[in-house]
Amino acid sequence: MKAKTPVLLQKLNAAVQTLDGKKADQITVLDLAEKSTVARYFIIASATSHTHLSALRKSLTELWQERFGSRLNCEAHKESGWQVVDADEIMIHLFTPEERTRYNLEALWGDAKEVSVKLRAIA
Repeated sequence: MKAKTPVLLQKLNAAVQTLDGKKADQITVLDLAEKSTVARYFIIASATSHTHLSALRKSLTELWQERFGSRLNCEAHKESGWQVVDADEIMIHLFTPEERTRYNLEALWGDAKEVSVKLRAIA
């Protein structure tokens, strides 16, 4: 797996801040550098509804196009409560609360290091 680069960290931070700004819940970042060849990081976040889930995905794709000049690969089915956004070294998993509990990626990747992220202040 590649070393952390400033661009990768910018992308990771931009994705987290975008999700946070769109009021995603329980944003978790896992460092998979030593655990997987699929991605360097997983971002896992919850949405309040299917509509919110789609809005989060759309915000990420717009961010990537505007800021980084590239397109994201998305796996999204309207009925699904789990949408995956592939940002190369960052895989973003967006869930409804029910699906997040069902798949429990945090437990599946329980030996991965959780990365501390700075989120919006709750008023």
